[in-house]
Amino acid sequence: IDGPFYLVQVRHIVEKGVPKYADPPLTFYMLVPFYILFPDKMLGLKVGTSLYVTLTATLLYLLFSQSSNDNIVGLISS
Repeated sequence: IDGPFYLVQVRHIVEKGVPKYADPPLTFYMLVPFYILFPDKMLGLKVGTSLYVTLTATLLYLLFSQSSNDNIVGLISS
């Protein structure tokens, strides 16, 4: 459901420089490079979102597994 909303927000940022609707803009600004790089704009947003989710899960895993010296804690936290 959020896919078209993200597309509208990012398109508006690219065209006008600001989000169309008053939402926290960090995610939309982070997705702008993917919107610009991919010919299929929706695919670009999906790739960008997937990349950021993967990076977040990886960071959580590393942080918690290193601090607890237990891989299971890292997996559960991520």
